[in-house]
Amino acid sequence: MTRPRPRTRAMAALVAVGALILSGCSSAEDSGGGSGGSGGDNARETYTVGIDVAFHPIFDYVMGQAEEYFGDKDYDVEFQVLDATTQVPAFGAGDLDVMTTVPSFMPRVK
Repeated sequence: MTRPRPRTRAMAALVAVGALILSGCSSAEDSGGGSGGSGGDNARETYTVGIDVAFHPIFDYVMGQAEEYFGDKDYDVEFQVLDATTQVPAFGAGDLDVMTTVPSFMPRVK
């Protein structure tokens, strides 16, 4: 059996975590929580995803394919990226709905 490539695993993990978090936000919004805009059924919630490892190619790929991944959803997804040249975040407290990092930087529990 061949092992999946790290990039494929990282992409799958990122998409799965993002979808899980966003579906949780969506269900919380449906139950009366969330920060959904007031309006009719056409109002779309926007979720802001913060990326802290700006140089990792998986995030360029996800941002480039955002329409394919999120285009048919009833919410919009925006990305804010850490400035890798200065290490200054492009976001502050309360600016993000989801914060993500590359799975390879996460500790592994054995």
